Amino acid sequence: MKKNLLLLCFLFFFSLASAFAQGKTKNTAEQRATIYTNDLTKALVLNADQKGKVLEINIKMNKAIDAAAASKDSAKEKAAKKERREAIASLLDAKQKVKFDKMNGGK
Repeated sequence: MKKNLLLLCFLFFFSLASAFAQGKTKNTAEQRATIYTNDLTKALVLNADQKGKVLEINIKMNKAIDAAAASKDSAKEKAAKKERREAIASLLDAKQKVKFDKMNGGK
């Protein structure tokens, strides 16, 4: 009787853990771009024009980063991330650029 109860508890917790593990979904490139753009808008106080351009850059570069990651090409992925940083930095004023550089570890 104890063995059956122990086995039943084990199976219940194992199935519960499996259900939670499968529930995680990866955000799309557009969703990640929107989240990152919103974070940058708050941190850097972007105006509406900057926010729109940053969102476009983030969507484009997230798709490139995803494609590079899918092909397991870390050099392309790194290059796409660098290109995104440079493109965003080119839209910023001096104060925003200083904050952006600090956010990116001075890169």
